[in-house]
Amino acid sequence: YDSIFLRHPRSFVTRTQRLTLVMCGLFVQMLVSILLYYDYSPLLEDFALYTITTDTVVIGMSCSLVGTLTCCVLMGCFKSCFTIIRCPSKYHEHSDCEDMYHFKRQITVVLEQPTWLKVVWRNITHYVRPCKLIPVQSDDSVLAGIRMSKRQIGYSWLFCLTVIVLSIHTTVIYSFRFSKVKTLLWLTSFLISIIQTVFILLPLTIMLTAFLLSITKTRYYQLMSHNIGIHNILGKLKLKFSVEFEGYLIERRSRQVYNSPHLPEKLTLLKRQRMERVTWSFFYGASYFLSLIVVVWFIETLDIKILFHLNSAICNEIDLYKSCKIFQRVKSNFMHQFLENLDKRVLPALYHEKWYNNQSVPNQEEPFQRFEWLKNGESRLLAVPRIRQFRVKKGFCKIPNVMSNISPVCQMTTLTPETEDRADYSTGWSSDDWADTSYDEIFKKPWMYRDPTKGKGFDVTSLSGHHCYFGGYTVHLHQNLSVSQEIIRNLIDTHWIDNYTRVVIMEFISYNANTNIFTFTSFITESLPVDTFTSNFQNYSITFSGFTVSGAILIIFFLVECTRTLFLINIMGLRNYFKYFWNWIEAIIVFVWLLPCVYYVLYVAETVKLHENLNKHKEDMYCDVGILTAHFLNARNGMALLFYLVVFRFVRIIRLNSDVRQYIHDLCAAGKEISWTLIVIMFFTLIQWRFLMYLLVPPKVSGLKDVLILQSEFKNIKNHIYGTTGKILAFCLIFTSQIGMFSFIVSLTHYYKKEEKAMRTSLRSSVGRMTLKPTQPTHLWYS
Repeated sequence: YDSIFLRHPRSFVTRTQRLTLVMCGLFVQMLVSILLYYDYSPLLEDFALYTITTDTVVIGMSCSLVGTLTCCVLMGCFKSCFTIIRCPSKYHEHSDCEDMYHFKRQITVVLEQPTWLKVVWRNITHYVRPCKLIPVQSDDSVLAGIRMSKRQIGYSWLFCLTVIVLSIHTTVIYSFRFSKVKTLLWLTSFLISIIQTVFILLPLTIMLTAFLLSITKTRYYQLMSHNIGIHNILGKLKLKFSVEFEGYLIERRSRQVYNSPHLPEKLTLLKRQRMERVTWSFFYGASYFLSLIVVVWFIETLDIKILFHLNSAICNEIDLYKSCKIFQRVKSNFMHQFLENLDKRVLPALYHEKWYNNQSVPNQEEPFQRFEWLKNGESRLLAVPRIRQFRVKKGFCKIPNVMSNISPVCQMTTLTPETEDRADYSTGWSSDDWADTSYDEIFKKPWMYRDPTKGKGFDVTSLSGHHCYFGGYTVHLHQNLSVSQEIIRNLIDTHWIDNYTRVVIMEFISYNANTNIFTFTSFITESLPVDTFTSNFQNYSITFSGFTVSGAILIIFFLVECTRTLFLINIMGLRNYFKYFWNWIEAIIVFVWLLPCVYYVLYVAETVKLHENLNKHKEDMYCDVGILTAHFLNARNGMALLFYLVVFRFVRIIRLNSDVRQYIHDLCAAGKEISWTLIVIMFFTLIQWRFLMYLLVPPKVSGLKDVLILQSEFKNIKNHIYGTTGKILAFCLIFTSQIGMFSFIVSLTHYYKKEEKAMRTSLRSSVGRMTLKPTQPTHLWYS
């Protein structure tokens, strides 16, 4: 047979049906959103859900739109969209040239030169209106449609419903947070979702659907024999990878091939070869598109979200502004009044009336349940606060005789590893041993040095540059406010802080149930030479939900890369694969990429363990959070390999893809086209960048304190978020992702041109000297 594959002249899915399907999807999304809104309405009291993230809104809206459009796409793909127009066998009994001319003279073909802008517009409008197709009026032709089984249609609809439900659930939770800017937020996120959907998510979804369709066993023999494979479904978007899909628009098969007795063996070989090439192409394309998505989500690892939540959490859990002002106001006698300030001002602001870790409170109130944490939007203490100090050795420096009557203590001694005191003492820093063994450990610990090598924690750096590791003379407070104040007064009476004290650190861990963020806060007070004092604080925050998205994508991308590399080694052979220098680099990057995946798995395991211990009183909670933070930082730094792999992949695609190289050469020669191209890329980049900056502005919500009240104290944090470096880095990452999106358009455009050239060559070789004269302006969607 000589087969021509065209689009069905009358699609089963009309314009009204497609628009109705889209409206039904939006209506269901709105209905479910309203139901979820009333379901979560108790949590919205006092603006508990006051935070917002970038990835969840954009990706949530994108998934919702993709779910709706996927229904339209699958309705079009699985309901006889492709029709085989075949010549009856009687034509082959006569002259091929005459009969083919008799058959093809009734077909009108309009070949045009589409620009990339027209191609994008067609991709957008193709799913909401039927295209103008070629009318076939020949009675001799046979129209044969392909119908999918009910199981395949059911799996496709199940996939669509799953995507829609998950995306709606994510979108609703992160959309009903600001009542005043809700409309603007929805409109902006909807605009961003359209951009992401058209250029990234929709091609990826169709590619996955086509891959699942190509490996199904139902009607596979017919699909293979009639040369309708994955490239026909992807023909709508004309995806182009480094390896072309097998098959052509018009394929001539002689009668000898179909009448050959070795047809089953040839079809089996053809099926195996097709599966190998299709699978290789799928994983290569999937890894490329996932890399573009990960570049956008890579902004999640900049600690912007963590610092934003940290800014709000600290303002809600402690009166930090007044405490810092008091610490800065006291100068000469600050060390002596440090414990008094903790007793009278800091601890009452830090401790809450209720506890959520099922521990008793002085007034024996009910334990603070999880549902109640979400109502006030405040962070709560986790475990108990502790105080650490680092001292200098006694008698380390010699005091002149003239100064001995004025001050018996050397104030000029700085804290260094050589001068640090690590000895154990008794009460009042006396050298006597504990004669009475009846003393409890709680009375001995403040006077005994704790080795930092016996535990893990946070590295706090003082102003003088001394690293205060997990150690020193440590005092653990109590869960009860009155007991903690009694411990502080006991330390004051026994002169726990004296002139030999150089660094005092008051630290605690808080947990915010709204954002699922653990915050480690350290108040550092240091005695410097020449009788000067300084105070500041450091914060470490780790989140589980935000990093889970990036970590999951990291592992999925790693598995895709490993599968693609192993598949290449299987096809090319191990020796031939490593003959190329680029393959060596890519294999090394993928192998090193295993480390952040391991750290991420350890991070998840430690987080689950920490959640299980929330209701337990443990002094080594600082150790658990320290280990958790270490895994988080290692995994976050390891995710920087994503950026290098994406850049490497982009350079290699440009190097291997002649279409992209030729288009770049054409762009350099055409100033007008490159100007419009850069304008479009910059427009998309600025939209996403401005939307990101808008989300990072802390809102002023009634019922919560102004998050910008601590301008001086949060200067470093604000510079990290709103500074020039952060903005430039975010802009560069988004711009890189837009360049990747545009490369997809370039491949799409040149794939059109290559198909057009193949169509011309095939028609001329089949028809001979026939001249194509269009009779009416129609559009041909090559399939």
